[in-house]
Amino acid sequence: MPRQTLKKRPDGRYVCTYHGKFFYGYTQAEALAARDAYKRDDEAGLHSDKRNTIGGYASYWLPIYRAQASTAAYRQYAGMLNAFTEFLGASTPLGKITKSDVAAYYATLAEMSKSYIDKAKSLIRSMLSDAVSDGLIRSNPALTAKPPSGTEGTHRRLEDWEIALVHQMVGHRFGVAAMLMLYAGLRRGEVLAFDIDRDVDFERGRIYVREAVSFSDGCRGKKKNPKTEAGVREIPLFNPLREVLQGRHGLAAASVSGSQMTLSAFDRAWESYLSKMGDLHNGFSRRWANGRTWVPMNIRTNDFRHTFCSMCCDAYVPIEVLMLWMGHSDEKMIRRIYDHITNKRKGEAIQKAAEKVEIQAQLVKSIVNLSGSDRNPL
Repeated sequence: MPRQTLKKRPDGRYVCTYHGKFFYGYTQAEALAARDAYKRDDEAGLHSDKRNTIGGYASYWLPIYRAQASTAAYRQYAGMLNAFTEFLGASTPLGKITKSDVAAYYATLAEMSKSYIDKAKSLIRSMLSDAVSDGLIRSNPALTAKPPSGTEGTHRRLEDWEIALVHQMVGHRFGVAAMLMLYAGLRRGEVLAFDIDRDVDFERGRIYVREAVSFSDGCRGKKKNPKTEAGVREIPLFNPLREVLQGRHGLAAASVSGSQMTLSAFDRAWESYLSKMGDLHNGFSRRWANGRTWVPMNIRTNDFRHTFCSMCCDAYVPIEVLMLWMGHSDEKMIRRIYDHITNKRKGEAIQKAAEKVEIQAQLVKSIVNLSGSDRNPL
């Protein structure tokens, strides 16, 4: 069979067609190779499946994965996959995704936590591996793509002015919950299950964590034991928290009707809390900013817990005691905070020492200038 002669375009590329699709190359061989590769995949059925785009396959694959994951994990993974498909373009053919494409997406996660990046990597690899098993692509482009190492943790200690706002926000329906997180280190689920009448002993000066609300089985939430065995614990009732809890009754964080919050009710309450805090800090509502700069409140619920742990580290609470208060069975997280504070103290000590030495040196110079200007030591 004679070799096919292709038409050369004005831009110097050759073009050929197959079933209405165009294939290009700077040589005739390149254009024909592109066409033949597509033809092989087409004959294998790779182009007849609606799942052959990243968006289509993600929509097909995620509901199957749903049966293997809790509601909370599913919500997080759905968000991760949406971000991945949006980055690549939902209509991008699976067979066109390269290792470089996956690596480019991973690069956008550099400021995320190591935990988040590890989950995203595992999710993307799993999905594309299943696409290989389903015969939609020949190899998995994510297998050798390397993600960034990420940060060790994204939680932070609240600034003093932010803590002052938390005190001013006690009257908000989420205000008591925020104080429990800030001055007792409670997790979100523990706060939602916290009953002031049952879990506070004002005489002994103790609060008790006995259970937590989990949303792993649905949006309504169920009361379960805390996250770990160490989660069942007692914590000192510090005065700022005592003053807030005194005279209050029932759930610390309740819905408008007084019942346990659902996940959506919690999300609304938290959003309202941050919005009102922003209004308080800025001195006006965001709604009426009218061109003025409105500073948002970049606070997460775990930042309260992290702040409590940091304050205890500042007060030299022994690690083994703080582990009990925080409900940790592993000291790694607390050790990282202690090490951070220790390094910060070292830096502050060096700065103070440098300032002291400089003052002393200047004093000595002044004495020398005053008393030694007319003396010859030789």
